[in-house]
Amino acid sequence: MILKLQNTIELIAEADIRCDAREIVFDIGGKLDNTDKVKHQKWTLAMVFVKKRYINKGTNYLRLNFLDTQTKEVYEFNCNKENHEYCLKYNLYPPIISQAL
Repeated sequence: MILKLQNTIELIAEADIRCDAREIVFDIGGKLDNTDKVKHQKWTLAMVFVKKRYINKGTNYLRLNFLDTQTKEVYEFNCNKENHEYCLKYNLYPPIISQAL
């Protein structure tokens, strides 16, 4: 799977929705081998900064649309703007996403 960012849209949530940035970072963190100190430090950092689990109704959020260049499927990635900024700043996204950004 090779993802390519198609576009980024800023929207206003019509209902509470899950923040995909937080879900991905925490899912990866739960699978880390604690002997890898660099990855463990990143996950610890994520626990401190990437806090917002949901995007609340009425708040602005980002929708990133990724295209799988092999299957041509489009994936929507909804994220709280603050969580997304921390993930970018501290390189917390997995390579498949960070390479597409």
